Amino acid sequence: MPAAGYAAPSSRAGDPPTASAGADLVSTAVQAAAELAQIGLTVGRQSLRSMLERLPKP
Repeated sequence: MPAAGYAAPSSRAGDPPTASAGADLVSTAVQAAAELAQIGLTVGRQSLRSMLERLPKP
């Protein structure tokens, strides 16, 4: 029995990966892409705001 706080392996070392392992990988990749898109939008918005602030005021 593993010590508290450590996850026990769900399969044996010789077992082939399950379909859920592939789904986890895809899910993680989609989440990472969404986070990168959010960062890009934030940086783009801040850059646009900065450029607009530099324009001369009428």
